[in-house]
Amino acid sequence: MRFKGLDLNLIIALDVLLEERSVSAAAARMNLTQPALSAALSRLRRYFDDDLLLAVGRRMIPTPLAEELRPLTKQLMRDAAAFINMSSNFDPATSKRRFAIGTSDYILTVLIAPMLAHLEDIAPGVQLDVFPTGPEIHERLDRGDIDLVIGPEPFLAPSAPSELLFEEQHVVIGWDGNPAMHQPIDIDRFFELGHVAVRIGMEREL
Repeated sequence: MRFKGLDLNLIIALDVLLEERSVSAAAARMNLTQPALSAALSRLRRYFDDDLLLAVGRRMIPTPLAEELRPLTKQLMRDAAAFINMSSNFDPATSKRRFAIGTSDYILTVLIAPMLAHLEDIAPGVQLDVFPTGPEIHERLDRGDIDLVIGPEPFLAPSAPSELLFEEQHVVIGWDGNPAMHQPIDIDRFFELGHVAVRIGMEREL
C-alpha cells in the first residue's frame, strides 16, 4: 500500500534498520534476505533523497535526517499497533491472538503456569510467547515486540502504564547449621552475613 508515493511497508523496514543499524541484523529480525532489505533501504534513500544510514566500519550510523525520522517512525508503529488492536468485540473464546510476555522464571512458575489450564478453558485459541526479561526489555515493549511485562515494580519502566497483580514479602532462606538462623535477623545482621547471589534477567540482585 502506498501513501503519497511511499510504500508503507518501508516504514517498518526503516524502523528496524534505525534500531539495529545493521542490514544483516535487521534482515534477520524481519525474516528477510539481506539483498531484499538492502533493496528496501535503497528505495528509502531515493524517497527521502538522503543516505539515511552511513557505513562506518561494521556498523551503520544514522544521518541527521534519519535521527529526526526515528521518533516519528516509532510513533507511527505504536499508533499502527493501537489501531490494529482496537476492537470492541474481543472474545477470548474465539480469539486466535498470540500474546508476547516478558517475565522471570519466578512469575512463570507462580502465575503463568497455573493460569495456563484456565486459559485453555476460556481462550483455547490464544497463544502465549514468554520471553526472559533483560536490559532491552523496555525497548522491546516500546517497539511492540512484546505486549506486556510482568515483574517487580523496580524493574518496570516508570513511563509505562501498570497494574498491581499481587504482593509478596521477602523471606530469608538459610542453612539450618548456621547459628545465625536460630535468632532474629535484623537488617544489620542480614547485611553482615554472606549471601548467595541470584540473577534476575540480566540484572544481579541479592
